[in-house]
Amino acid sequence: MSTGGCPSIGGRNFDSKMMEEVEEAINHLSLSLNSAQKQKLRLACETAKKFLVDKTKVKIPVEGVFHNGKKFEYPMTRETFNDLNQGLFDATMDSVRQVCL
Repeated sequence: MSTGGCPSIGGRNFDSKMMEEVEEAINHLSLSLNSAQKQKLRLACETAKKFLVDKTKVKIPVEGVFHNGKKFEYPMTRETFNDLNQGLFDATMDSVRQVCL
C-alpha cells in the first residue's frame, strides 16, 4: 500500500484530529496546555481511538486541567471521531482504489 498509496497517512493523523478537537474545547474554556500535557493528551487520544473500535463513546482525560472544580474529560463518540477523520478515510480509500484497480 505504501508504494502505491499515500504513505503520509497513519494512526498519528487520526490521533492529531482528536487532539485538535480536545484542544479547541480547552481553548474555549480559556485554558491552555503545556508541552507535557499535550504529550499526555496525545497518548490519551491514541488510547481513546483504540477503545472506539469496540465502544461508541469514551472520555479523554486531560492531565492537570480542571473545569468547575472537576478533572476535565472530553467526551468523544465514534460518530464524532468518524466525522473528524472523514477526509483521512476518503484519502485512504482513494489510495486503496488506485492500488487495487
